[in-house]
Formats: sequence, C-alpha cells, structure tokens
Amino acid sequence: MDDELRFVQAMASAMSSSVSSVSRLGARNIVLIKFVDAVLPLLTSDQCVRIAPEFQRSIEDVMALMDDRRLPAEYHKVLLEETNACLKTLKELRQ
Repeated sequence: MDDELRFVQAMASAMSSSVSSVSRLGARNIVLIKFVDAVLPLLTSDQCVRIAPEFQRSIEDVMALMDDRRLPAEYHKVLLEETNACLKTLKELRQ
C-alpha cells in the first residue's frame, strides 16, 4: 500500500508541475499574441520589409539549435506554420 500511495503522490506532484508549466506557457503565449496584434497594424511598409528577414533568420537560428534535440513532429509543424503565418502577415502589411 505504501508503494501505491507514493506512486499516486508522485503522479499528483508531476501533474501539478505540468499543469503549472502549461499554464505559464499559455499565459505568456496570450500576452505575446495580444502584443503582436497591437503592434502589427502600427508598422509601416518599410518596417515590415526590414523585419521579415530578421524574423526569418532568428527562426532559422532556433531551428538549427533545436536540431540537436528530440522534439515531436508536431512541434516542428506548428513552428513552421506559425512562422509562415507571421511572414505572410508582414508581406500583406507591406503592400
């Protein structure tokens, strides 16, 4: 019984830690999304032209660093989808 109780307590602790981490990540994501939503409409066409290659380069740097780590395919898929969506928005704003 003691082993089962320790297992349940360990699982509860791990779940609590995971929920806390996901909550912090979700809150940070919401703030960044709202920040981008507020800033993007204020950018000039020239700023969009200058930002796009810098943004793309920084994502490529991150991808190079992450090549050494095992991450689910979903991570890479979402990273590329979100990157492409941002680059598309910058392209649309500069027209």
